Amino acid sequence: MAIQEYINTHQVFNIADLRSGNSLSTTNLNLLSRAVANGKLERVRKGLYVSKTGRFEGAVAEPYDVAMAAVDDAVFCCLSALQLHGVLHNTIYWTQFYTRHHLPVFSYEGQRYIPIYNKRQNIDLDRVMTLRGGSYPVTSREQTVLDCLSNVNRAAGAENLLRSVGGFAYLDVAQLLNLAASYSAGTRARLGWLLSVNKQIWKVSDTQLLKLQTSIGAGPYYFGSKPTASAAGSIAQSEAAPKTTWQPTWRLYLPTEEEEMTAWLNH
Repeated sequence: MAIQEYINTHQVFNIADLRSGNSLSTTNLNLLSRAVANGKLERVRKGLYVSKTGRFEGAVAEPYDVAMAAVDDAVFCCLSALQLHGVLHNTIYWTQFYTRHHLPVFSYEGQRYIPIYNKRQNIDLDRVMTLRGGSYPVTSREQTVLDCLSNVNRAAGAENLLRSVGGFAYLDVAQLLNLAASYSAGTRARLGWLLSVNKQIWKVSDTQLLKLQTSIGAGPYYFGSKPTASAAGSIAQSEAAPKTTWQPTWRLYLPTEEEEMTAWLNH
């Protein structure tokens, strides 16, 4: 297939994709460079291209397609998983995905692509189809909740996290507890608080809550980032500093009043 025909029929691709259907001769590489220079192709990062010619002229590439062309093992997680599962509250232009490749963060068309090196051997995996017809690998609802609880910053903060996961009408609590065993005690404490607040909606039993409570240790834990010693000194002297609320059952410092966080979850 000629280079021009390929870029007319493939919106997002990498060099390996191109190589599978074309001979990457010096001539073809020159044609590729010429297409970039002429604006028929955009180079997202080394070896990754988006077509801007033919039926793709003026079209915006699907961020999930860009991420999947960037690495061969992308699994969408955290904010991107919340979005694919249809519950993301805020519009945030981040595309987050697990990969076993060490890839730097990159940006394209206002979207920030955040590869997260995956140390886990197994991922609890779903596939989600979008309205545009794409089918994408994504962490399950249960792993998505745990991943966001394990790193609240990756979920764009506590409020966005709670307003988003509150959109889940159903979670498999038994699976949540099974997966939670491989997460930190702090994550289990945050999960315990979350499940206790949404106990009725997600049909969480007292036995399940007790199992979590006995697994969290002495604490204390934080629903978000733990304050540093220097920050703590600054906070003590600042009347405008945010207050934290101690939640004794889960040995957990909440970033604001518990009633306000509950309202975020049940918005």
